Amino acid sequence: MNRPLPLPALAAAATLVLAAAGCGSGYGGGGSSSSSASGGGKTVSLSADPGGALKFDKSKVSVDSGTKTVTVQLKNPTATPHAIASGSQKGQLVSKGGTSSITLTGLKDGTYQLYCPVPGHAAAGMKATLVVGSGGSGGSGDSSSGSGGSGGYGY
Repeated sequence: MNRPLPLPALAAAATLVLAAAGCGSGYGGGGSSSSSASGGGKTVSLSADPGGALKFDKSKVSVDSGTKTVTVQLKNPTATPHAIASGSQKGQLVSKGGTSSITLTGLKDGTYQLYCPVPGHAAAGMKATLVVGSGGSGGSGDSSSGSGGSGGYGY
C-alpha cells in the first residue's frame, strides 16, 4: 500500500525545509560569534584602554579588499563594562578580562564605524573605524547608524 502523501502534508513539509534553509543571515550575521567564518573571513582585535580612558587602543583596524566577513573582538582589561558594536549590531557587555565580539557579514570595500554602545562611551571617544580594502566609498551603509552609542541598548 504505497499511497502518496496528501498535498497539504507535502506542502507543509516543503515549507519547513525552505524555512530552515532560509535561517541564515540578512545583514550582520550572528552578532556574537567569535570564530572566523570560512571563505575569507578575518578577525580583528581591539582593546579598551587599560588605563580606564573611554577609548580603544586603536582608532583604525584594516582588512584586505574583498573581505566579506569580519569578526571584531574587543578585549576589556578594565573594571568598567564595555561592548563592541557596529550599526545595529552589538556584542555582549563584558567586564574585566572579558571579550565582546560581533561578526559583520556581507561587507563591501569601504569604512565601517565601530563603537562601544554603553551610554556615553562613544560620545566620549570610544570609537574606531574598520577599513575594508583601501577604504574608498561604497561600504559605509548601515554600519554608521546608531554610532552615537547612547540609547536603546539597555546597558
